[in-house]
Amino acid sequence: MEGSFQLQLEQIIRGNNQSFRQLIAVSSIVVRNWARKEKYELGWIAKDGKLLDYNELVTVVVKKYIEELLIDKTFTSGMDYFKTYLISEFKNALHVCFSEFMELLKENRHTAWKITFNDLEKRSAAWFFKRDKSLKEEYHELFCESVELVYLKFMKGEYIFRSSVAFKSFFFRTLENKYLESLKNPYRKKAVSLDSLDFPVLFEEESDIDRFERQKMLKTGMDHLTCEERYVLTEFFFAEKKLREIAIETGQSEESVRIRKFRALKKLQEHFKLFGYES
Repeated sequence: MEGSFQLQLEQIIRGNNQSFRQLIAVSSIVVRNWARKEKYELGWIAKDGKLLDYNELVTVVVKKYIEELLIDKTFTSGMDYFKTYLISEFKNALHVCFSEFMELLKENRHTAWKITFNDLEKRSAAWFFKRDKSLKEEYHELFCESVELVYLKFMKGEYIFRSSVAFKSFFFRTLENKYLESLKNPYRKKAVSLDSLDFPVLFEEESDIDRFERQKMLKTGMDHLTCEERYVLTEFFFAEKKLREIAIETGQSEESVRIRKFRALKKLQEHFKLFGYES
């Protein structure tokens, strides 16, 4: 192995581009394996205000190694040393480029946030599946709530992340807290999917808004309620349960449920006014 590596270096020094490309390919594999093991994100890097492919960083490091090898004849050229050198130099460069990526997030660059969101979404799916051996629809809501919270704190400057590992660590602590809260939330556990409901007509027949628009308006209004408020209304109106039954199910007092129902209806009334429906 050492002999073939030495031969490859000699070919590169003589200008063999194919050998150079092969070394870049091998180096990229080494870096990917290291990043996966250490939980670094290779997609969260930028330079001069633009997103950067990590392979470009790998190429820079390999070229630097070759240059130092040419300058200093005593420079170690063994494969093991090369891997150590590669990871060390790449990690230093990654740190700088990650900081620039954070600047793009701070500037609210859509592309940078999209990359972050997609990466976190994939890892969150694995995180949920590892715990529950399933992916429930409500988990996406928890994920979005966690992303929103991290986004707000980051944009306010409450947290500064030195690496993608630190960023993800904070995100998953946030996600875990949201997840644990949801287990204690009787409304979230029992909440009825709005898509499964057949909303009754709440308007007089002479209304010029057709049934589809009425349903759409009501669903939109329900979406603006908290999960607790939605639960109370769906159980009271659609499941036809009494306030006392809802109170027992959720561990709340009947008066608390009554107040929550009143506030929810008040919010819906305000929402309906936006559509010109005053009653």
